[in-house]
Amino acid sequence: MEHDKTDEVVPDRVAQTFAGQKIMLTGGTGFLGKVLIEKFLRCLPDISHIYMLIRSKKGKDCKHRLDEMFNSPLFDKVKTQRGLPELEKVITAVNGDVLLPGLGLSPEDRKMLIENVNIMIHAAATVRY
Repeated sequence: MEHDKTDEVVPDRVAQTFAGQKIMLTGGTGFLGKVLIEKFLRCLPDISHIYMLIRSKKGKDCKHRLDEMFNSPLFDKVKTQRGLPELEKVITAVNGDVLLPGLGLSPEDRKMLIENVNIMIHAAATVRY
C-alpha cells in the first residue's frame, strides 16, 4: 500500500532554526525591525534572547526607546499573549549606532555580544534623507 504523504505534518524549519538561539538585530526600532521583532516574539517563542542595537535619539536612551516601542499598538497582541514582563526578559536594548566605528559599542557590550549572539540580522537603514 502506498503511503499518502499529504497527511504528514511538515516541520516548521524556521521555528526549529531559531529555537534556543540568541539574535542580534540592528534597526529594531525602524519600520521593518519592529515588524520582525513582533513576529519573532509572537510566532517564535523558543528564541532564547534578542539583543537590539538601539541608538540614543533626542535625549532618549536605548532602554527608553525600547519601552516606547513596546507601547506601540503593533505589540498589543504579543503583550496579551506573553505578557510584557516576559517580553522584557527576552529582549535587551544595547546602546550603539551602525554609523559609528565598532557600532559604537562599549567594550563590555561588545564582549557580551561576541560571547552570546548566534544569529545577526541587519535591518538598519539610513535615517539621513
